[in-house]
Amino acid sequence: MLDKVPAIKMLPEPPPRQVMLLHAQEKRLVDALSDHLIPIVLFALATGLRMSNITGFLWEM
Repeated sequence: MLDKVPAIKMLPEPPPRQVMLLHAQEKRLVDALSDHLIPIVLFALATGLRMSNITGFLWEM
């Protein structure tokens, strides 16, 4: 059994992208939003989830 594939060289992976907004940037973003979008965006900022994940949730009461 081989430890590695000799004919295929692995490409280096780019460093992970981590974008964090400053508090002032978050405030400007929220101030520019329509009222109905504010809770969704605040939830996204707090959790780091993508909008597609958030809007796909099924909320049960």
